[in-house]
Amino acid sequence: MKTLFSKHRFAFGMGIIMILIIWIVASLAIHQEIIFPTPWSTLRDLVQILIVPHTYLVLATTLFRILMAVLISFVLALIFASLSIKYPHFASFIRPQITLLKTIPVASIIIILLVLIGHEYSPLFITGFVVLPLLYEAIYQGYRSIDPNILDDVRMLSTINIPIIRHVYLPLISPFLFTGLIQSLGLGLKVMIMSEFIIQPTLSIGRELLFLKQQFEMGKVFAWTFILMILIMVIEFLISILKKQWTLKG
Repeated sequence: MKTLFSKHRFAFGMGIIMILIIWIVASLAIHQEIIFPTPWSTLRDLVQILIVPHTYLVLATTLFRILMAVLISFVLALIFASLSIKYPHFASFIRPQITLLKTIPVASIIIILLVLIGHEYSPLFITGFVVLPLLYEAIYQGYRSIDPNILDDVRMLSTINIPIIRHVYLPLISPFLFTGLIQSLGLGLKVMIMSEFIIQPTLSIGRELLFLKQQFEMGKVFAWTFILMILIMVIEFLISILKKQWTLKG
């Protein structure tokens, strides 16, 4: 087991080294810092960004938006999926709405919500509309994957209600649920940044990126990208820990 873990760590490290090599070669080939900065100039810009207090306010605001969007979407997805499980007709009823949210272009959602609710709250709703179908499918398909014999036993003991969903169904669908959460946070952050970049709400990473792009400070754009990658990795790590704790508890 330790040998396998060491091999995985070695392969992971080699993957990072390969990315750095490609980055260095590309930056040297282009030889234009203003277009494609080198890793060391990006590191210098990263330090400059991190020593500014305003950076953490911007990060906290965007992070709050994405967490609120995913949390609200998760609650709605859990309610819709629970109703779909208990009432098959509701699953048929909600299917067109879920399909619509999955297929409608994000650009269209941005334009519609920007006109309807303004630029401050639009990114939150846009992100919510994008991740809601993902979370709904994760919960509902997780239920569909449960062994039918287990479902029959549960139906013999009780009707589907909140305690049954909480203590029986949620532990069984937890692998789908945690995967859906990780995917939602990753996709949600990308959608959030893109919508902030277009809509320009105050105190947002998207607004910072547009300003840096207008100033041709590509090193800081790369630095912000690195910050976002680290942020996503930290969130996924925390969710994996929560998943392990949930599994041990179960």
